[in-house]
Order: sequence, then structure tokens, then C-alpha cells
Amino acid sequence: MNADDIDSLIQAILVDAYGEDEQLWAFRQVFEDEIEVPLDGFALGEPISVRQIDYDGNSRRGLTSTCRKANGDKHTLSLSDVNFQPGTKAALYLVAYRKWLGIETPPSGPAQSSSKPKRHRVEEGDIDVTKPLDLVVLSVKENAIRCRLPGTRREITVRASGLGKLFPGAVVSLQPARQWRFNGHP
Repeated sequence: MNADDIDSLIQAILVDAYGEDEQLWAFRQVFEDEIEVPLDGFALGEPISVRQIDYDGNSRRGLTSTCRKANGDKHTLSLSDVNFQPGTKAALYLVAYRKWLGIETPPSGPAQSSSKPKRHRVEEGDIDVTKPLDLVVLSVKENAIRCRLPGTRREITVRASGLGKLFPGAVVSLQPARQWRFNGHP
């Protein structure tokens, strides 16, 4: 999306908002109306789950995001410090919000470093062990496969025997026999 499209989006969001306070409420409202939470994102290169986007009336603070890290820690961050997956509605509205703030938009996703980027892992409510589970295979080991839940960036490791016939890119449907937690993740 080019700069003119972003400017048009900002104008559409702020059409009936006069003054900074009303404009912040307008941005908050568009996030509430158009973005479904929880939503995966990154802050300082760490995967987070954005649980809520809000405005508390403090125009100096602006929009805030209530986030949960993979280890369960809960934090409130400035929304401008969060990144969403490029090409999503959330990323588009965030670009518009940052432009309105006068902040240059950094690249979305995890911060680039020499180490491997951190991944979003499944959370408690992502898996229903009473139903078959569809997964996209990412990598295959002798007794484990790393998979992604379709339509998300959330990853899960499945441990079982007889996985050698699978290959990356395959879509598998599994009926979980049990679920356990490892390192704080289901």
C-alpha cells in the first residue's frame, strides 16, 4: 500500500474526529471493530499475543496493547511498539496509526538478529483434544514433527512413532491421545 492509500485510510478513520482525543478514540474504535483479538504479534523481537487494544484517555500515552508473552507474563505496551504480521489488516491499521503519530514504521515481524527468530507457540485454547487436529508439517525428526496450525503462525511439536513417512508441507489430521505441557507450553 502506498503513502496516498495510507493517507486516505487515515482520513477515513478520522472523518468525524475533531481534536487529538477524539482522533485517538477513532483509532481505538477501528482496531476494536476490524481486528479480532487475541492476535499474534512481536515486541522487541519476542513473540506476544495481543489480548486487547485500548485508549485510557491519556493522549500522551496513546493507544495501548495488553499483551501476553509465551511464558504467560502479562504486559501493557504502547501499541506503536508492537509489530503484526505484514499484509494483515492489523498491520495496515498499525501503519496508519504510526503515520498519524509521526513515527516511521519499522519492518514487521521479529527483530532481525544473528540468532534464530522466536516462534509463536500454541496456547491452551488452540487445541481441542476431543476432535481431530489438522496440522501443516514444517519439519520431520525420527519421533517428532514440528507443525503449524493452519491459518496461524502458531507452532506445535507432535511426538509419536511412525512419523518417518511424513514430509514438510504435508497436511495431516491427527486425533490426539493426550496432551502435556513442556517448558510452559501445551
